[in-house]
Amino acid sequence: MSYLFTALSQPGDLCPLGFYNISDLETCRLGARTLRKRFAPRYERIDIPVFFGDREIGQRGVKDTDLTWIPVEAGAVDAGHEPSGCLHRLADNDVLFNRAFSRKRNRQRQLICADRIPKLVEVGSQPAVEVESQPASSVAAPVPSSIGNLSITGRVCPEGSFAIQTPHRCETAAKVLSKKYIGIMMPALMLEEFEKDPEMIRAKKLSRSDALQLKLYCFAWTVRSEREELLLPYARSLFQGCDGHGFFTDREASVTPEERDDFVQVDLPPTQQNRSEKFWLLLKNMVGLLPAWKYLLDMNVTSGMDWVVNLELDHFFVANLLRQTIGDYINLMIQDGLPHQNPWEDPVMLIFGNVFAFNAALVASMKREWQTVGQVISDRGSLGLGCPVISGARAHAEGHCEQDMVYAAGRRVEGGEDSRR
Repeated sequence: MSYLFTALSQPGDLCPLGFYNISDLETCRLGARTLRKRFAPRYERIDIPVFFGDREIGQRGVKDTDLTWIPVEAGAVDAGHEPSGCLHRLADNDVLFNRAFSRKRNRQRQLICADRIPKLVEVGSQPAVEVESQPASSVAAPVPSSIGNLSITGRVCPEGSFAIQTPHRCETAAKVLSKKYIGIMMPALMLEEFEKDPEMIRAKKLSRSDALQLKLYCFAWTVRSEREELLLPYARSLFQGCDGHGFFTDREASVTPEERDDFVQVDLPPTQQNRSEKFWLLLKNMVGLLPAWKYLLDMNVTSGMDWVVNLELDHFFVANLLRQTIGDYINLMIQDGLPHQNPWEDPVMLIFGNVFAFNAALVASMKREWQTVGQVISDRGSLGLGCPVISGARAHAEGHCEQDMVYAAGRRVEGGEDSRR
């Protein structure tokens, strides 16, 4: 049995009929050797020892020069900015295997394709090489179509056939075989989901006008410092673009009667700091945010909202642009169709720098798991006194519990690894 390799003449083209995208590192290496191309090395930076006399006193990182970078044997890379698969890099005239799932196109990258053909032949000017193929699977009688004879088999295609790798051919095959085409997914996950529900219907994407209808509740925590007070009037004008908003502070902060429409004072747990300290709750704003969340959940403040967004007073944002951005990510999740990332039914958190958006399912999950999520460190000997327990060892060791660290930890407690995008 033979593998037949070819590098496409036009960068960005799809594999021709009878060929498939290379999906593993070793086959890509084999293709590079067959096409007489160097397999791209990767480079690792080395540190040069620093000596004082004959005594080594440390290491000095040296800037990017030829002398401080050494080539090592290349493995698969995860490069979201590159096309996926086995690639011929024109400028370097070498071959790179990118295992990251990507829809990128690059005119300087030729896709290398392969086929299994039971003879040694050539495609264009590129030779083939003979290798052992995988054993055939049991397969139903083939159905003729415009893209060749089609059949549904197990996880391995039988000898003389290949797996369909391009969306338009997959859609054609679905029609011929009387199956529903549900869109682009990672191949293994597509098979897994198909086995669970062969008639799975893909969710409808949001239009721009649909995205603008998303209901947002936006909130922030403030210690009411002088700097934050200067920002507050402008921040309030931005937050008012959301369907609901609130500013949370502690009981000792001053709140005027005019501010009570959007200010909420909450009880804080004890900490190792005094309220009067200049940098009170610096790097530990979860001490205030956790009670704010408890208030939101206990009082059902966000009921009817699609997303709850935690921002800071110094964030510049436009509510409608935020809605559109969330809509874009919803559409990506719908398109990918990954398990446990249904943006309407599964707990999902979107992270935009230091802005965190929680969908309604995640908020409901937090409420159910509040006995775990809402626990705070009560050990008075700990630097993390008052921080959420889910902050982990960092809170005990350093006394820090910033929201960007704790939200990432919390997703593993109540939402699982798939709740973050």
